[in-house]
Amino acid sequence: MVVQFLKSGPAILRNRGLILSMLVLICLLCGSVNLHAEQVAVIVNKDGPLSHLSKTEIRGIYLGEIRFVGGMPVRPIQYAEGQVKEAFLSNVIGLSAKDYKLYWVKKLFQEGLTPPLVKTDPSEILNAVREDPWGIGYLPKEFANEASEIQIIYIIQEERH
Repeated sequence: MVVQFLKSGPAILRNRGLILSMLVLICLLCGSVNLHAEQVAVIVNKDGPLSHLSKTEIRGIYLGEIRFVGGMPVRPIQYAEGQVKEAFLSNVIGLSAKDYKLYWVKKLFQEGLTPPLVKTDPSEILNAVREDPWGIGYLPKEFANEASEIQIIYIIQEERH
């Protein structure tokens, strides 16, 4: 009786293979909509002394290894959480967000150093870097493109899935 129902039942039940194929195709298409490259820009005040930093120096600043340039304290600013921070940390620092946080917990307790200032919004990062010649930050590149008084010193290309 059940077999008879499946043969004479709705076409949707008889074509499970087709439905499964369609669902896979839909998932692939939806996934490909989100596949794009996001660029993250490392920025500094364009009138400040940090405009010629290398990737290694940027890494040193965000790890607390370089704290002064020209005798003045460098003030790194970091994104709170999310894709932008993950792209920066993996590309420039070489650590995951979790490992970076643990790194700074150790720095705090062993050396008394505090981690980079955290901002949650690109406009906050832009304003902080604009106002501080010793400030350095990172944010989605599209926000840096239209900003005045800042200079992009490094670009990270991050594939998002």
